[in-house]
Amino acid sequence: MPTIVQFRRGTTTQNDAFTGEQGELSVDTSKTTLRVHDGSTAGGVELGKATTTNATVSAAGTNQATGTALTKDYNVCTTVASGTGVVLPTASAGRRIVIVNAGANQLNIYPASGASINALASNAAYTIASNGSIEFMADTTTHWYTINRINIYDSTGTLIN
Repeated sequence: MPTIVQFRRGTTTQNDAFTGEQGELSVDTSKTTLRVHDGSTAGGVELGKATTTNATVSAAGTNQATGTALTKDYNVCTTVASGTGVVLPTASAGRRIVIVNAGANQLNIYPASGASINALASNAAYTIASNGSIEFMADTTTHWYTINRINIYDSTGTLIN
C-alpha cells in the first residue's frame, strides 16, 4: 500500500493567521497554492503557481462594488464601456496580475475592498488608457504596486497609452 503525505491545509484566511515552523509547508485551499513558513512570519511565503489567463473580460460597473471581479493572473479586457472597471483580487505578497485594456475606453482598476494601489487612497481606482497594459504586484495583503508600465507608441512615435 502506498504512503500518503498530507500537509497542513486551510483557506487563505486560515493560512494568513498561521505561523508555521521553519521549513514547514501548508496548503492554501482557496487559491490552490503552497506556502513555506519560517517560524516567525504569519502566513508564510506563498509559492507561485502557473499563470492563469482570462482572455475575454468585460468591464462592468462604475465603482469598486460593481466592477468585474478579476479571477485570473492575466486579463484582457475586450469590452470597456465609458466609466466601467474591474476589481483586483485580494492581494497576497508577491502575487502579480497583468491587465490589458483592449477596449474602446479608459479602464478603471480598483483594489479589493480596503486595499490600495501605489500611493492612492484606500479603494481608489487606478486608470489605464485604451490599448494600454499594466502589471500589478502585491507587497502586502492590502497593497498593490504598479511595477511595469508598458508604453505603446503609434507609427509616428507618439505615446498612445
